[in-house]
Amino acid sequence: MHHFLNCLLELEHDVKHITIETHKHPFEIEEYPKEIRIKTNPEAIFVNTKINPAHALTHLFSSKSYNIHRFYNTEFEQKLTSHFANNQTDIIIIESIYLAEYLPTIKHFSSAKVIVRTHNIEHEIWINKSKTSNNIFKKIYLHKLAKDLKKIELDFLSNVDLIFSISKRDQQLFQTLGCITKNIIIPLTIDIPPISNTYQNHNFFFLGAMNWGPNKEAVHLLSNIIFPNIKKKNASSKLLLAGSYMKTNKPITNGIEYRGYVEDLQAFISESGILLTPIQSGSGVRIKILECMAAGVPIITSPKGIEGIEVEHQKEVLIAKNNFEFVKFAEELINSKEKRKQIGANAQEFIKANHAKQNIVNILNEYIK
Repeated sequence: MHHFLNCLLELEHDVKHITIETHKHPFEIEEYPKEIRIKTNPEAIFVNTKINPAHALTHLFSSKSYNIHRFYNTEFEQKLTSHFANNQTDIIIIESIYLAEYLPTIKHFSSAKVIVRTHNIEHEIWINKSKTSNNIFKKIYLHKLAKDLKKIELDFLSNVDLIFSISKRDQQLFQTLGCITKNIIIPLTIDIPPISNTYQNHNFFFLGAMNWGPNKEAVHLLSNIIFPNIKKKNASSKLLLAGSYMKTNKPITNGIEYRGYVEDLQAFISESGILLTPIQSGSGVRIKILECMAAGVPIITSPKGIEGIEVEHQKEVLIAKNNFEFVKFAEELINSKEKRKQIGANAQEFIKANHAKQNIVNILNEYIK
């Protein structure tokens, strides 16, 4: 959203930012980037999205999506109503399908064109959760959530004026699912950082918030299976695990260090060696992978990890289809600084060609007009 707001402001539009905050994502005005805050006058309304067991059970017998309904709040709805009553608005950009229940209010109180910017295909995440659950009752419940969410997601996207997808893969899947709303690809803007990987370090790192299920799965796989097998062949190898919501009181064991939240992200990315990210589930483009590519980091990831990013195996990244290939490709990069440099440099060129801010601003400007 930060990058997208920057694009809108570069086009010199008057932008207002209204957002929901939750217990997981508190809104702290002093942390909001000052250069955007001055121009967008952001306002936040707290919504209690914690799961209520009674409400969750009730939704088993309802066609509504409990995932979506948890984000409905009358105070936030009143904030929108008040804003549209007192301000002329030409375009409304909705940044999440979790705001779907507010669409009737938006349309009632504003004649503005409505654009939805989809970060991923949300029901796909819940389908994956259902498939991977070992508890039969949880599996049935998650399947119901996914089914309800899919219907709401497609109905919502069919009732707006335009969709901004962040990848070709998402665009094509929405079309396959029968969504006829015009759908344009507006890629993420990724800046090339002032410091890049030096390719001296052949250790490994993982980067991702631990309040997201797919990251937890990846860390479990890394620390219990993939990295121990790398370590058997390369005794001096180390693995740094970094990200918010990570427990950092664990001792360094078998070369694995739990770093937790990183203050200087760019320095960490450029200095920590090779990104090892065995993502197995989820949906949407992995921004952390794009940021590491921008810094010229050599990357080994899974097909799911690179989903939506149109790179070639052995050119911009190494794509491992199983645990054995993760270990094999890790050994290749450990043993060849030249290959680390080649993969990293190609990744950086890919970002320059496909995610340069000015190119995306030009595309955005065309459709905003």
